[in-house]
Amino acid sequence: MLDKRFAAFLIDLLIFYFLIFVPSSFVFFYSAGLRDFTSLEGLEGPSVSFLFLSSFLFLLYKSSFEFSFSQTPGKYFLSLEVRGIEKFGDALLRNLPFLFPPFFLFDLFPLVTSDQRLFERISHTQVLYVPKLVIEA
Repeated sequence: MLDKRFAAFLIDLLIFYFLIFVPSSFVFFYSAGLRDFTSLEGLEGPSVSFLFLSSFLFLLYKSSFEFSFSQTPGKYFLSLEVRGIEKFGDALLRNLPFLFPPFFLFDLFPLVTSDQRLFERISHTQVLYVPKLVIEA
């Protein structure tokens, strides 16, 4: 199931990148004074605040979908579902490592021996494969 989870993560990353990250990048850098997107003149170096904002938006993207629908679009396409989310705080807690990339790497270590990330264990949630029911007429 790890291959399905990884594929779902990549799908979510692509959706987030094109629908949220790219548009917010233009808004952020334009408001920072960068008017010519073909060069980086006028930008005072890499913006840590923009990286944090992007991570925060990805945390909200994943948490909102998982709380509202028990799955992100990537999980939906691959018939995966998150179980155990009773309140929005549960979804935020299980996705907290996406806010701080070093935590994300630490969060993945338990996947070597089980199907649950560390923060999934802490939040008492898990991802399950739930095949879609096909009814033939």
